[in-house]
Amino acid sequence: ETRLLAVDHSVQMISALWPPAKGPANADVIQADWCAMPIPSGTADLVVGDGCYVLLSHPEGFESLTSEIHRVLKPGGRFVIRVFLRPDQPETVADIAQTLAGGSIGSVHALKLRLLAALHGTSGEGTLLDDVWQAWSRMPPLPDSCTGVQGWTVEEIVGIASYRGMQARYYLPTLAEARISLGSQLLELECARGQHELSDCCPTLVWTRQG
Repeated sequence: ETRLLAVDHSVQMISALWPPAKGPANADVIQADWCAMPIPSGTADLVVGDGCYVLLSHPEGFESLTSEIHRVLKPGGRFVIRVFLRPDQPETVADIAQTLAGGSIGSVHALKLRLLAALHGTSGEGTLLDDVWQAWSRMPPLPDSCTGVQGWTVEEIVGIASYRGMQARYYLPTLAEARISLGSQLLELECARGQHELSDCCPTLVWTRQG
């Protein structure tokens, strides 16, 4: 028997996505913090997340979440997580603006990730979301080759426009930093990368709890 339990801290996100179109009949959802999940210790065969570390402080928040994942997993259980990373060699906002003007950035989603990384710095504070919008607002207009096409529709661009005034911060570790934080308690099994743009900056990592 398969049981699916979804956990999210946002009531709005739960309302938007639940119930899933497809899933096991006994699927359920709870509103909770991933760092303090109301799940008994050692009972989960599989924990799957998407960018769950991005709003946490580094290293303290990262370590807190990893400890909680370790707690709820059964020995031998798997933790599959897509992480959002900054590159070892950062690019500048000016570099990104030049690339965008040449029509070589495939989507607003890739642009957001590149700006988050470029504005990041090396401290544990991460990038202020309003700073991403400020950088975007100072860039030249989109080239004609991008305007209105898939990846650059009005509905997608509103995602970066919504960062205006937001005081939340996203922390993007390097791959080495992510491995240090997770590897303190879990064993890495795989680092899988797709074929899409910036796939090196958002790999899927597979970890397991030993003993």
